[in-house]
Amino acid sequence: MNTGALEQELTDLIARVERLEEMVKPIAKPTWRQVLGTSTGDERDREAARLGAEWRASEGKPE
Repeated sequence: MNTGALEQELTDLIARVERLEEMVKPIAKPTWRQVLGTSTGDERDREAARLGAEWRASEGKPE
C-alpha cells in the first residue's frame, strides 16, 4: 500500500470515528441527590446523624 492510499484510508477512518462519536454522545449521570433525594429530618437522616455522632465520639473527635 503506498503513502497516498494510507493517508486516504486514515482520513476516511478519522471521518468515520467522528461520525460515530456524534452518534454516541455521553449522557450525564444523575448525582446521588437526584437519585435518592434529600429529606432533612426524616428517620434515615436522624439515624445517619446519630451514627455519625457515635462514630465521632468513639474516635475522640469533637461534635
